Amino acid sequence: MVKMYIRHIPIVDKRHQSLGILSHRDILRADLSCLTDSDENSRSNVKVTSLKSIMSEKVCSASPKDSLCSVGLILQREKFGCVPIVEDDILVGDSYRYRFYFRGN
Repeated sequence: MVKMYIRHIPIVDKRHQSLGILSHRDILRADLSCLTDSDENSRSNVKVTSLKSIMSEKVCSASPKDSLCSVGLILQREKFGCVPIVEDDILVGDSYRYRFYFRGN
């Protein structure tokens, strides 16, 4: 993720329905929790940890019909790095913080 400058990966099922987001921070948190455990087996568990166990499932999303301004305000107000764009529970796109330039604040 770091090498490719990826910070967020939307997780979807076979029908492209949004299930959550996996962030770089989620992975670091899972990795660090394994490092703090003195048990050698738990350290190796990070390689087999399921995405579902570390991803964020409660995700704030937007609709393709929402305005660019409203999505930008969500990113700014909530300090999110990404807002998935969802229509009828199907992921149709995303919007990332770096794509926005906020004037003021």
